[in-house]
Amino acid sequence: MRILQGDSVIIGSGKRAVGIVERRSGNQLVVRRPDAGNQREHVGRNEVSSLAEFMYTARKNETRFRNGLSLVGDSTLAELVEAFGYSVGQMPDHRGAAGDVLAGSHGAS
Repeated sequence: MRILQGDSVIIGSGKRAVGIVERRSGNQLVVRRPDAGNQREHVGRNEVSSLAEFMYTARKNETRFRNGLSLVGDSTLAELVEAFGYSVGQMPDHRGAAGDVLAGSHGAS
């Protein structure tokens, strides 16, 4: 599976550390680690796998991903963000649009 900027990934095979891809240059990735104070780590593409694929396989095989984390929808948003972080790079910035609406200039010509 192709790994893109903003994707959540599993780093390494044994430690199951989760990171978010911030940059990609060829086969090298810069991954932000929410579980390590948002430190950035340079890793090779061959050192990571897609979090979605990993979770799919864990659910299919009925194995645990991590203690205390539900793969069937019982975890809260706060628990998921704590475990996986979130990509702020893909969040829309609505401040400009809200300012336009409040000023009455949005859609009025």
